[in-house]
Amino acid sequence: MTYYSDALKSLKKAIAENFDADDLYYEYGQALYTSEKLKQAREAFKMSVKKGYKRGVSLYYIAYISQELGDLKTAVKFYEAIEKLPDEEKKEIVQPARVQVGDIYFEQVRRRKDSLRAIEKYVIPQYKKALEWDKESQLAQEIERKIETIEKRYDLVLFYLRNGRPTARPSYFMKHNYTYLIDDNVNTDSADTLSALDEKEYSAASSQYNFFGRYSFYPNSAVSVVPQLSLGYTSYHSDEDNIKKNNNFFITTTLQTTYEHYYNKAPATFFLDLDYTYNMDDADVDDNLEKSSDGIGVTFSEQLQFWKNNPTIFRFKYATTEALEEVNNFNTTIFTFEQLMLVNSNIFYLTTSYAQNEFVEEVTQNNSSLTFRLDFIMANSFKQISPNLYYSMTNTTYENDTEDESLASYGINLSRSFGRNWFVFFDYSQSVNSSNDAGLEYEQSIFRLSIDYIY
Repeated sequence: MTYYSDALKSLKKAIAENFDADDLYYEYGQALYTSEKLKQAREAFKMSVKKGYKRGVSLYYIAYISQELGDLKTAVKFYEAIEKLPDEEKKEIVQPARVQVGDIYFEQVRRRKDSLRAIEKYVIPQYKKALEWDKESQLAQEIERKIETIEKRYDLVLFYLRNGRPTARPSYFMKHNYTYLIDDNVNTDSADTLSALDEKEYSAASSQYNFFGRYSFYPNSAVSVVPQLSLGYTSYHSDEDNIKKNNNFFITTTLQTTYEHYYNKAPATFFLDLDYTYNMDDADVDDNLEKSSDGIGVTFSEQLQFWKNNPTIFRFKYATTEALEEVNNFNTTIFTFEQLMLVNSNIFYLTTSYAQNEFVEEVTQNNSSLTFRLDFIMANSFKQISPNLYYSMTNTTYENDTEDESLASYGINLSRSFGRNWFVFFDYSQSVNSSNDAGLEYEQSIFRLSIDYIY
């Protein structure tokens, strides 16, 4: 401290004697600041600004000292004064000044009841303003960490769309899934067929590995563009050819575009999905997966709210599938209606769909089906576990009128989360298929245990 005491004496004497040096008050301010004489230092830096010496750094010292003294209003005033300087004077100091303003805003609003909105409206934009000044600086990395930490802590969205819907936060979504499945009738054989087989020839467990990822882009507040990728691999735990032929792999790429708007004074969304799917299986049981089919599809959807907070969805999909053998090529048309209903914190979800499959050559295989499914989700009925009871009925009619089928399925799904990333699902279903062709009648039960990891 002796050095700074001597410096203070010399600088003070120079000022008293009207010594003419551009850096006099700047050096005097630094000596006072180092000696913890903050108020005097602030006045010295004000004189340095007045003299026009290192105005950017001097303003920063004035603001920072005011911040340390608890005079936040003055601090923000002088930090913001740096913005008015020419680029040459402020280029080295404007980014840290913007960060300090963000820090002050954050400290002021984080304990308020409406802190979430204030942080989203004032704090995050201030940090992003600082980041935009120089994204390659060393300070930029710290700013990015500040933004990421605060957004994660307060679960903030990037912004809201035109109709009030929140955007995806974060913009990416990735999920890995592992499913262990036990199927007591893998090939859905009739009772007569099963009676001639050993159990290992029709019942087996399998492991399924799946991945889903997407990234959301927002060109503006009304439109989003979302590329998606899904892929999955299924391997049966069996050496039986009759079972192994079902081993399969698929990959689906989808480009989803949404348009946000209003209907009946409530948020509504239009979806346009373009997808391509590639399938492989082991139908020739040579232990190698080979292409079985591929196809493209287009889906138009509209999500509305006829009743507040109870979405209604209409979907239309057209897809074409090309198999290895041309005779098996077909086109699919599907109309779907979905309705969600909230009742005392529980959820009813109704799905009705009508599908037509038209084969390019084997027109006798053309068929249409009508599906009805109802889910009852007890979202808050049991601590940490969300039971879902479901029932579905599918009636299928073939063009030749000889193989009409009716498939009834029912089951229960139990789900539970572990932390923010892990989700476990238990599912058991029972299906009964009846037909005017005895060879198509079957029963099937499936047990699933799934684990999801969401990034």
